Amino acid sequence: RKEIQVFDETFFEKVSILVIFSILLCYSSRASEDTEKISTYMNELSNGLENFYEDKGYIPFINARGWKGDPDRYTDTQAIIGIACVNAYRKTGTQEYLLCADRSARVLKDFYWDNELGGFYEMIGQYLEEGHRYKLSHSNLWAAWFLLEYYAITGDSKSRNMAISTLNLIEKYFYNDGRFMHSAYRNFELTGCGLGGCCGNDTFADGQSVGIIAYIRAYKILGDEKYRKTVISALNEFNNLKDGEGGFVHCTSRRDYEGKATWEQFSVVISLLYGYEFTNDSRYLRMALDELSYIESEFSSTDSRLIINRILDYRDLRTQAYALWAYSLAIRYDDKYKNKFQSLLNETIEYHHNENGFWRDSKKFVKLSYDYGVLLMALSEFVDVNRTVEKENKILYGKYILILLVFLIIIVYVCHHVI
Repeated sequence: RKEIQVFDETFFEKVSILVIFSILLCYSSRASEDTEKISTYMNELSNGLENFYEDKGYIPFINARGWKGDPDRYTDTQAIIGIACVNAYRKTGTQEYLLCADRSARVLKDFYWDNELGGFYEMIGQYLEEGHRYKLSHSNLWAAWFLLEYYAITGDSKSRNMAISTLNLIEKYFYNDGRFMHSAYRNFELTGCGLGGCCGNDTFADGQSVGIIAYIRAYKILGDEKYRKTVISALNEFNNLKDGEGGFVHCTSRRDYEGKATWEQFSVVISLLYGYEFTNDSRYLRMALDELSYIESEFSSTDSRLIINRILDYRDLRTQAYALWAYSLAIRYDDKYKNKFQSLLNETIEYHHNENGFWRDSKKFVKLSYDYGVLLMALSEFVDVNRTVEKENKILYGKYILILLVFLIIIVYVCHHVI
């Protein structure tokens, strides 16, 4: 009996140590591998953005031969890159991301702002009169969002004041009872209807989405109650943007428009998830998850990469980047989206990436700076969410280990005193 007792105690002690060590090793390896892989791609995107930066901002594209043919620089591109760099800096503390945000803030304030009438131009072009002709609500909303984020991490008062001025102009000229209207001339007179049938007083799905997030961030950073009211009204407006066949319309004047852009649908999901986190209203979470199911059923190709729309079977990096951003936020509410994120990221790397960077499509002929910004935003969000999920899992693993230890102690006790 004594020999059996000693053997059992030693055996269970070894088993307990082995099990605990295996669980902790598995957890540490997985977390470290995910973080390291994502950080590598984030660094590559940050370094790649420097190739797009020239005097007065980030140019739209570079081709495989290094040609930078488009002299225009767009406000929304400067802003989304700035937001992504601020977000990456918050998540990692890496100084290079802050320097990237500094560049975006400087050029937006120095070159894209209308010093006479206020607001941000759509772009600055080779010929100023062309670049200064229009002002778009979504460009101004991106810019206001970025400048608020930049103010939040740097305390730069000029960025704060310019963001507030922009939001005031949006409320005066572009906003009406929950709707963000699309486009105006330089003097803020709304434009007419274009060749595609959409008009200046239309609401676009992506414009509504960025408006919601910009005002959520305005309320959180500045604390003004009027911004919160705007968020609630704008979220409710999504009910009027629904398409009876599923998803959300491209613009309110063209409900029959068949070319729903997949990235635009994902932008709605992103804003709804921001909205749910802000309001804790389960309707918005349900709408977001339902929209994700709709997108995956309508817009995915057979190999599961996301195509650009229902007409054109074309896989572009922008769509994948917006999808990754949406999945990174959805992980908080359903862990299956972590697998979807990782699967889509692997496919995106295979399809759009080589040693020279991230490309618009599989031909690897053109790189777009806007796409770089959205992808950096998506990856930095995943880093943050992944840390939260892994932390929660670590607590859960700890509970399992505690239960296992109690069970083993009971077994050893029984072996010692009963056998």
